[in-house]
Amino acid sequence: ERWATYPGSSPLRIYAYVDEDYPAVLAAPTCQEKVKFAKWSQPVVWRKPKVTEKASKDPPTTRIKREVVTPKGWTKTQIWFFTLADCSLEEYEHAVPEVFYEADMRLGDGTHLPVFERGMGTLHFLNALASGGIAAFLVAQVIDLSRKDRVPHPHVAVILLGASALADSLSSFCEWIHVRQYASNGHGVYACDAFAAMLEALCDAGIAALLLCIGAGWTLRSSLSDDEKAGRSPLRSETIAEKLATLAAPVATRLRYPTSRLPQWVPYVFVLFHLILAQWSRVYNDDFDTFHDFDHAPGRILVASRLAGACLFVPVALRSQACLF
Repeated sequence: ERWATYPGSSPLRIYAYVDEDYPAVLAAPTCQEKVKFAKWSQPVVWRKPKVTEKASKDPPTTRIKREVVTPKGWTKTQIWFFTLADCSLEEYEHAVPEVFYEADMRLGDGTHLPVFERGMGTLHFLNALASGGIAAFLVAQVIDLSRKDRVPHPHVAVILLGASALADSLSSFCEWIHVRQYASNGHGVYACDAFAAMLEALCDAGIAALLLCIGAGWTLRSSLSDDEKAGRSPLRSETIAEKLATLAAPVATRLRYPTSRLPQWVPYVFVLFHLILAQWSRVYNDDFDTFHDFDHAPGRILVASRLAGACLFVPVALRSQACLF
C-alpha cells in the first residue's frame, strides 16, 4: 500500500495552547512536559478513502473541527497556538509516515481575520483615500504652478511630498485588498501584501529625505545669508548647540542643494536601503507592518538609521535657524 496509516491507536494528537502559557511550552524539554500546558488536545483519527480506481492512490485523510469558546468575563484577547505531536516517539521508535496538513482557523462569525485586526480594512481604505487626496491636491498645485510664468518650475520638495503621499495611498489600497481576501480565504494576496510593504518603505524614505533637506534649508535658500550659502563662516558667540551646527555645516550645504550638490548615487542607495530592509523583514514575518517590527535585525537597523537621521537633523536644523534669525 502506498500510504501507510499511522501506527498504534492514533498517538498523533493536536494540542492547543494559549499565548500566556506558550513561553513555558517552548522552555519545556520533553514532549510529555510540553503537552501538560495544553488547554485541550484531540487525537488525529485517519480515515481511508473509499476504494475506487480514482482514489486508490490517495492518502488517508482526517478532518478535525473544534469550537473554542472564551470564558465569560475574559477581557484579554487570546492568541492560540496549535501543534501536532506524537509523544510516543520519546518512548519507543516506530515508523513515521509523511503527514500533510492544512490548518483552517476561523472566528465564530466565519472570518479568518483575528480579533485584533478587525477594522484594519476600513482603516487602510480611509488612509488610502486621505493620502490619495493629498497626492491629488499636490499634483494639481504642481500643474497649476507650471502654467504660470512667475513659477516655471515647482519646487522639487512639493513633487517629492506628492510622490510619498501617492506611495502611501497605493500601499494602503494594496493592503486593503489583502485584508479583505485574508478574511475570506485565510491567506490573502501575497503580492498585494508585499507590494504594500515596499510602497510603505518608499513613503518612509521620501519623508525622511524630505525632512533632512528641509531642515537644512532646502526651501529657504533665498532667505539665508551669503556666508551661510558658502558654508564657510562660523557663527558668532557660538553656544554648544551652535558649535554642533557649525560642524554640520558641510553636510547642511549639500542637503540644502540635494539636486545639484549631492552625488547622484545617494538617493538611489537611500531608497534601495529601505526596500532591502522591507523585503528582509518579511523573512521573519509576512505581516504588512513587520517592516516596523523591532524584534529582528532589519527592524533594529531601521531604528538605528532613524536615530542617525535625528542626530543629523538637529544640528542641521539649528544651523539653518541660527542663520535666519
